[in-house]
Amino acid sequence: MTPRKKPKASVAPASAKPDPSTFVPMTFTAKSDHPTLAQAAKALGVKIEDCDANFGVVVIDPGKRLFSVMSRSCNTTNPDGTPFTGPWSDPRIHSY
Repeated sequence: MTPRKKPKASVAPASAKPDPSTFVPMTFTAKSDHPTLAQAAKALGVKIEDCDANFGVVVIDPGKRLFSVMSRSCNTTNPDGTPFTGPWSDPRIHSY
């Protein structure tokens, strides 16, 4: 008996505009060793409510004061006010 092939799942084309409910990892450099979520949001140019409070602020490189937060991508802007489209960070996170 020949095994039945599974039907291929249809793949929706990627949207040019990010999903507003999707969080993406972003990195930033802080002035302090223990930045708050509010300081992270300010450094990234996003509203604090656009950052994932459950994820919080995670240290990536303590020597360089490099941290990561999860932010809604559609609400991120460049310093000149234009929408930021990446690159997004997806660091391997572990304790130091």
